[in-house]
Amino acid sequence: MNGILLIDKPSGWTSFDVVARVRGVLRQAQSQKLSAHSSELLAPLPKVKVGHTGTLDPLATGLLIIVVGTYCKRAQEFSKLDKVYDVTMKLGLTSTTGDAEGVITRFNPVTRLNLVKPDKSRLEAVAQGFIGEIMQTPPAY
Repeated sequence: MNGILLIDKPSGWTSFDVVARVRGVLRQAQSQKLSAHSSELLAPLPKVKVGHTGTLDPLATGLLIIVVGTYCKRAQEFSKLDKVYDVTMKLGLTSTTGDAEGVITRFNPVTRLNLVKPDKSRLEAVAQGFIGEIMQTPPAY
């Protein structure tokens, strides 16, 4: 089995969870196919090579490119492709991990409680800093 699968990863699953599920499904399909064509005792099935082309955080949803068989050698080729991210965020909160899984370390009640509506031009100016090639510092987690 060789090829590419495009999986819509659900929230709460790690990229490895998806790989493990795909590997299990493919192995089961391979087993059923072989047992349907043979009444003899089967030798152990060869391992099904399955990988992904870039990790999505467990809370993230979206397209996860899964590579199977000989396509595993091409994983890095796909990981270099351009990506687009859509985000929903809560303004006024800061956490230890930079996401909703971490401990809240800073809380701005004015912003958080929508007492002050953020200025659109200020938000657009800040967003411009996230366009193009940037160097990110990942959180300690």
